[in-house]
Amino acid sequence: MLTSSIGLNLGNKSLFKRKLFSTQGVLSGNISKFSLSSIQKFGDVEFSYTGDISLAKGEKEVYKGDIELKADNFTNFVHDIGFDYTPDIPATSFTISGAIKGNGSLFDVSNFNAYLGANNIAGDVILDITNPKTNLVANVKFDKLDINRMFNIKKKTSI
Repeated sequence: MLTSSIGLNLGNKSLFKRKLFSTQGVLSGNISKFSLSSIQKFGDVEFSYTGDISLAKGEKEVYKGDIELKADNFTNFVHDIGFDYTPDIPATSFTISGAIKGNGSLFDVSNFNAYLGANNIAGDVILDITNPKTNLVANVKFDKLDINRMFNIKKKTSI
């Protein structure tokens, strides 16, 4: 559902190998508007959401809350979601947290902080897929960024 809501068509491709899944949380409110605090764990990936969700009849869902995603091994996480990623640095942990508001077609994540190992990435992102062309606006700040090592640029562009 998340991948389709942000416009990723993965077809029938399996996203994950069989892994332990668990979830727990607290819910209050009614079917039209409720507060949710939940933690989901899938293998070595953990996702949490704390906030409100509105489901007004005939309208899109609206989220407003805080999110956090943690992966013990970033390379494995990227492979699990179907992307070929072979960095020139050892696999490391990944964490991202921030405030999210919007719906599956238009949302922003503000004041996010992401850590890839010791590297810090911070900023704001707005994703809008309400039009035929997806619009992504980002204000991102890196404390350091070694593109060659993180994305294996030299190896992939050498002849």
